[in-house]
Amino acid sequence: MKISTLCVLAAIAGLCPPVRADEPAIIAKARAYLGPESVLDAVNSIHMVGSWTSPTDKSPTPVRMAVDIVYQKPAQYSITLIDKDRMIHTTIDHFEGSQESQDGLAANQTSIDLHKTYRLTILSPEQVKTLRIYAVEQIWFYNGVLHEDGQIEDRGPATIDGVDTEKVAFVYSPDFVYTRNFDQSTGRLVYTETESRSKIRQSGEIIAGGIRFPKQIDITDVVNGKDVPQTYIFDKITVNESFPDSYFAVPDVLPSHP
Repeated sequence: MKISTLCVLAAIAGLCPPVRADEPAIIAKARAYLGPESVLDAVNSIHMVGSWTSPTDKSPTPVRMAVDIVYQKPAQYSITLIDKDRMIHTTIDHFEGSQESQDGLAANQTSIDLHKTYRLTILSPEQVKTLRIYAVEQIWFYNGVLHEDGQIEDRGPATIDGVDTEKVAFVYSPDFVYTRNFDQSTGRLVYTETESRSKIRQSGEIIAGGIRFPKQIDITDVVNGKDVPQTYIFDKITVNESFPDSYFAVPDVLPSHP
């Protein structure tokens, strides 16, 4: 089974930079749709809890796992996927990242048990960069690209799902581009596509800390030329919790063996 843990919601250090003179006007409208400017800028962490589902090659029934996602400034990110048999915990700590997985979980287990056998993988620089950029897109509410010395390009009007939108490219580098379509009248995010052809749509909403967040995120990745869908449905979102650095750090121990 392939579990796509590299496609979800981390933070980059620094104060929110001033709006650039060439920033498309739709960005201010999009941020205002989410919440007041002062509230968005004050966010230090986002914690999202819910479920994740995706099809598998081994079964006609989609896999469903509990999901727990945390983004925390300056550059920390965590996503934990849990079902009754296994746990996968992927983290980014600034410019390092790792993934731990463990089978045969105890009842109500919510973290990797370091006293039992588990698997540890150090993420490659490319994987870390991918997760870092995705996280910046989430925590800075459409201003993240400015923190990475990238640029925002207005690519004009486009009709998506019957909605008149403004198409905007968030260019981190030639091979890392997020293209978002915003409703021209409200600023609501309608559709997102990445340079790897992942397609992202949001629906529903949860108000947390005075900010609008999506209730559901549907992602379609392209894997070996085939569309692979996955869905996140959130039950609870909180902002500005505090998490210890150790929660995101790459483990400094090797997997233990009984």
